Amino acid sequence: MKKIIIISIVFVIILICVIILIHGIYVKTNPEKYWNLGACEMYEEFLGLYFNGNIEAKYLDEEHHLNKTIEVKGIKIDIGLDISGLYEFIIIGDSLLKKQDENSVAVYRNNEHIRTFSVDFNCK
Repeated sequence: MKKIIIISIVFVIILICVIILIHGIYVKTNPEKYWNLGACEMYEEFLGLYFNGNIEAKYLDEEHHLNKTIEVKGIKIDIGLDISGLYEFIIIGDSLLKKQDENSVAVYRNNEHIRTFSVDFNCK
C-alpha cells in the first residue's frame, strides 16, 4: 500500500514537471501569441484615455514589472509595451495631447509642437 502511494506521488510530480516543460516550450516558441494577449488589453485601455497637460513624472513602475510609466495631470499612464519610442523621446515638462479613441500623442516642448507619435503596443 505504501509503495503504491509513493509511486502515485512520483507520477504526479513527473506529470506536473512535464506540463510545466511543455508550457515553457510553447511560450518560448510562440512569444507573440503569449504576450500579445496582455498587449491588446493594454492598448485598448490606452485608446480609451484622454490627456492634455505637462508630464509630471516619468519612471519605470516597480510595482508593475518595471513598465514604462508617465504621469500627466495626476493620470498614471502605462506605456510599458509601446514600441513607438515615445517614452524614450519625452522629458519631464513636455506637454502631451492625446484624444480619446486615438493612438496619436502630440508632444510639445517649450510651447512648440515637436513631434507626434503613433503609440503601438504591437497588438496583433
